[in-house]
Formats: sequence, C-alpha cells, structure tokens
Amino acid sequence: MRKVILQCFITVLISVLVCFAVLVASIFFPIDSRKVLIDIKEEDVIGLTSLEIEEKYGKFDCISRSDGKGKDGLYRNTVCGYTKKERESVLYKEWPEWLFFIEFDENGIARGCYEGYRPGG
Repeated sequence: MRKVILQCFITVLISVLVCFAVLVASIFFPIDSRKVLIDIKEEDVIGLTSLEIEEKYGKFDCISRSDGKGKDGLYRNTVCGYTKKERESVLYKEWPEWLFFIEFDENGIARGCYEGYRPGG
C-alpha cells in the first residue's frame, strides 16, 4: 500500500514539474503564431514593374525612400512594402509589424527584395 501511494506521489510530482517547465518555457520563449497575410516571394516580383506588382498583390502598405510615383504610375528609386504579419502583443511580448520590401530602380522595375520592420517603428 505504501509503495502505491509513493508511486502516485512521484507521478503527480513529475506531472506538476513538467507543467511548470512548459509554463516557464512558454513565458521565456513565446512562439510567433501570427498568420502570414500575404504569400509573396522574391522570384514572384523581380523584373516586374511596380504597376504589375500592384495589379497582382494590391496597393503597397508602405512606401519609403521615394522619388515618388511618376506620371506613368511607376515608383522609381523607391522601396515599397507589403505587410506580411501585423503587429501583435501577447502578455509581455510584442511582435512588431513585419513587411516584405521591394526595391525599384530608376526605371520602376523591381531589382531586389528583403523582409524587415516598418521604417520608423
């Protein structure tokens, strides 16, 4: 009888310790579970004009380092971006907005891409 009680106690103790470890891990190592809003890749846009990209994916969410939009509707010497993941706060952890940026050359053609945070926070 004593052996059974001891085994039950050890099982409960291990269960409590595992639950505590999972809780601590989730606090110190939170998982970014935000859904991806737009599935866009570099190979999808390189070589296209800003007009072609806007036709396919919609209006840009962010425009920076801009020479502006020309009379022909093309962005030149500009970096434009689409929001991939929105800003989110969970408990004490905050994930800033995450964007997919496209760099356009002087002819309004996409020459490079990268991902990062919105300029200025």
